[in-house]
Amino acid sequence: MRFGVCCPLERSADAIGAGFEYVEVAAAPLADLDPESLESCRASARAEATNLFFGGGVRLYGPEETDWRSAARRTIARAALLGADTMVLGSGGARRAPAGWSVEDAERAFVEVAAELQAMAEPHGVRIAPEPLNADECDVGNDQGRLARALRERGLGYCLDSYHLLHLWRRMEPDAERPSRRFLEDQIPWAPIHAHWANFPCRSWPKRGDAAIAAVVRRLREVGYDGRVSLECRLEWPEDLAPALEALREAFRG
Repeated sequence: MRFGVCCPLERSADAIGAGFEYVEVAAAPLADLDPESLESCRASARAEATNLFFGGGVRLYGPEETDWRSAARRTIARAALLGADTMVLGSGGARRAPAGWSVEDAERAFVEVAAELQAMAEPHGVRIAPEPLNADECDVGNDQGRLARALRERGLGYCLDSYHLLHLWRRMEPDAERPSRRFLEDQIPWAPIHAHWANFPCRSWPKRGDAAIAAVVRRLREVGYDGRVSLECRLEWPEDLAPALEALREAFRG
């Protein structure tokens, strides 16, 4: 297991200095950066993953679809130059169901967009990791298990996000102390290709004794996940970095 943190590229030195093994940076701004400058900071930044693939003004499908493909190609190429090999596809604003569309139709379109992005990314050695969100942020792709199964049909993996997963759990099992085995087996049917980490509901780093987080960790062990875990939560920078990393390590030691 390797532990990183989501942060701006310019803060990578602080994160690496605090002991994180890599950082995860926003993808969309990379499209406009100079390729040589990205290559020059590749080794020091250790930006192995990205998130925030599309800005909120992008529309991926529907009558107001924007020309997202040319920017996506540049973004993927720049991310690869920086050293990223995994690009999380969340982008709730870009993937919302257009007016007049059913959520089911939008979810099918989102999976097709993810497949198209993966075809663009493969020559660069990059994996696209679509991420389930939650119903307060987006209406498309909130059921992690359903999204994972639809993605697998197109040969794609998925990104597990503990905060979004536990958001769904609390809606489905409102009185439970921890997610049930049935819920976790449905929502984590096999190992993801990447993971985002924060607790619920405060979206902070894991705290000792958090039964819900411990249950998710156990399920990840059962499905054999041993990849990257990016802390994506509220942090005071840089003073929270070291204690947040230790809490993350402890959560996976338990």
